[in-house]
Amino acid sequence: MRGKTWTKKEMNYLYLNWGFFTIKQFAKKFNRTETAILIKAKRMKLGSPYKNISRFSARQVADIMGVDLHAVTDYWIKKCGLKSSKKPYRNRSFCLIEYDNLISWLEHNQDKWDSRRITKDIFLLKPLWLRAKKEKDNKLPKSRYKKWTHEEDNKLRFLYYKKKMNFYQISRILGRSFSGIEHRLLRLLKKDLVSINR
Repeated sequence: MRGKTWTKKEMNYLYLNWGFFTIKQFAKKFNRTETAILIKAKRMKLGSPYKNISRFSARQVADIMGVDLHAVTDYWIKKCGLKSSKKPYRNRSFCLIEYDNLISWLEHNQDKWDSRRITKDIFLLKPLWLRAKKEKDNKLPKSRYKKWTHEEDNKLRFLYYKKKMNFYQISRILGRSFSGIEHRLLRLLKKDLVSINR
């Protein structure tokens, strides 16, 4: 008797995350047996499940750092110099980020992420700059790096477009970082342009 059919979403997830999680973790996520996971991986020619973790998908980085996926793909990579490469799969491609590139970027762009939001410890060593970063972040307003609300978006639009305030003034009012204000305004601009063109 055949098991349940694999969905495209499941296969994409398996493909992108193969080698990053254990067979047991995949089995639990998909509610399948470990044997079923291994068979599917073999048919997809994914190779050994025990390869060393040397790179992450953009989605994994977002999950690890506790940020929105678009913050990684549209801001960190496109605007802030986080090095990435493309991994083709079917008619799509996915962003991959080498471990060393990620750690280096985090060290040199400490104003763009919050150590309090990290969900998984990916630092093989505990550098002094990371300790200092954590101490600094613990003193920041709790609202910093939190998900933006609809009310905050409207207030941001009002302060920037109507009151003509600069990023520094707005950041003090909203309790957000300078880079956070800049990033959110870019997202809102794209969103507003799409609404206008519909």
